[in-house]
Amino acid sequence: MVDVVLELYGRASNAKVNISKIVVVSLSGASHSAWIDLAVTAGLQWHDAGSDNAIRYLGYPLYHTESQLQVYLDGLLVKVQRHSNLLKQRSLSIRGAGLVANSLLLSKVYHVLRMVPAGPTTESWVVALKKVVREYLVSFRPGVTWSTLCLPCKFGGVGLVDIADQSLALYLVYLQRLLRPPSGSDFVTAWLVYVFQVYTGHKSVLPWFSFPDKFKCRVSSVCVLHILSKLLIRLPALAPSASWSARWFLDFPLCWTLQTVPSVRPPLDPSSLAPRFLVSDICFWQPDLGIVDGVTRHLAWPAWLRQVFYTVNKDSGTVTLVFPPILDSKIVLSQTVLRSEIKKRNKKQGSLIRYENFRYFIRRPNFASAIYTFYTYRNLW
Repeated sequence: MVDVVLELYGRASNAKVNISKIVVVSLSGASHSAWIDLAVTAGLQWHDAGSDNAIRYLGYPLYHTESQLQVYLDGLLVKVQRHSNLLKQRSLSIRGAGLVANSLLLSKVYHVLRMVPAGPTTESWVVALKKVVREYLVSFRPGVTWSTLCLPCKFGGVGLVDIADQSLALYLVYLQRLLRPPSGSDFVTAWLVYVFQVYTGHKSVLPWFSFPDKFKCRVSSVCVLHILSKLLIRLPALAPSASWSARWFLDFPLCWTLQTVPSVRPPLDPSSLAPRFLVSDICFWQPDLGIVDGVTRHLAWPAWLRQVFYTVNKDSGTVTLVFPPILDSKIVLSQTVLRSEIKKRNKKQGSLIRYENFRYFIRRPNFASAIYTFYTYRNLW
């Protein structure tokens, strides 16, 4: 059937498909005897987990095992080594060699580093690649360290691009997409959020940006999340802002947000709390008031969670645990403040009711009677 379709396509387009270069890839890596027989009959190649090498597609490898990836990376390393041997014959200066290394040697591997997730195989290959590039730049002994070569020229280096830092920087686009509004065409960001929720138990990724070092071990089993955690650790942590909505702080873990009061011994250590317990476990969002309520008690709380509630509540005696200033300004922890917010709400709603009644009255045909009736109602209020 495939031969008939390809032959028909060739007649229509005057192009001939090279059957011998077509590879049928098993997405699961499993070997299917029926598909293998069909591929052999049609003259196609077959690739699964038992194959020796990876398949190159759009410049990056499709592989099922680490051995296949290793073979592909070794071949790429040989190409870089061969190219560096040719460039050595040019007898360039140290600055010229650094410029050539950035533009001709390292540029060959950026696309692969962008598409292949980091792992033991990739990390060992990056070490071997550094050795090849360093021997091209400084073939004398004793050699110069890699960190020195990556320094700018004015600080004694050659301005070489650090491969490890560049491989992390290539994943910055994923973090930028996580901070943007969701897009229907971006399926990678939705997948990252889902995997993060499954492996950490947190609904929001906001604590990940604020406390990246706390999540490093929890996402280490997922290669992409592990790389993003390493990148977040290298970047400045996302500090809470007063412009944030109060609801955003409900997703922060208690163990990383609660702080002890100086000279006061708390009944429990906040760092001993499990990261799965959030601010939303002791505080509630009041949609009618537009505030985070930290005053209302919950009867179904465990004993230790009720203890945490009393240590931060300002109406329960001595406060032994506090939130950071920005979080404290967003959370209502006193009955007095809660009553004032309720009065503001009632006053605002009363003004809105009077305004709507006035709009109703002025639409009436007899405007004079409408004004009289409106003031009559106002006196009754």
